[in-house]
Amino acid sequence: MKNLISLLIIICVLCSFNKSGDKITTCKIFEPDTTVNNVILLENDVSISKTFGDLMKSLTGSELPSVYFSNTLKTQYLKLTFFNGNKRNCFSRFEIGYIANLQNVRVENSSNFDKFYSENGIVLGMQKSELLEKKGENYVKTSQNGIILLTYSIDDFDKSQFLKRYNMPLYTAEYWFKDNVLIKFAYGFEYP
Repeated sequence: MKNLISLLIIICVLCSFNKSGDKITTCKIFEPDTTVNNVILLENDVSISKTFGDLMKSLTGSELPSVYFSNTLKTQYLKLTFFNGNKRNCFSRFEIGYIANLQNVRVENSSNFDKFYSENGIVLGMQKSELLEKKGENYVKTSQNGIILLTYSIDDFDKSQFLKRYNMPLYTAEYWFKDNVLIKFAYGFEYP
């Protein structure tokens, strides 16, 4: 019992600073998101095909091909990114944002979703404090032109059952805030 208590104390001390060096008060373990609206799954061709049909002819871009969908109100977008070498209709990264913030991109595909959200309840418009309650404070923080970016990552393949399950070397989740309000987020795997 003493060893368990000692281990918990050590973990909480190690968790007391995030990767940016900011002191934190909680010891929450980051839980990755892998779905959109509880029906679209990372690296899952069946969920994509059931929801949108075959998307391979809709892909645009050559380096990391992708396809965009709007919500029913045409205010939000969902970007699905395909990695060359993936199985047909298997997408490795999701991005959700406001259509009004897109530059040089036309969102021509519509979805039947009123809004886009992750299985952990991440949704556009939420406050930064709400995200930190859900995701913890073990992030890297950068800022530019009034936009704050929080990046969470899982990068230790040898110790991560999550990365091993997907056979991917790195998972990241990025959250962009303006005036402490979430304006865009993306999560999934990095191209190996």
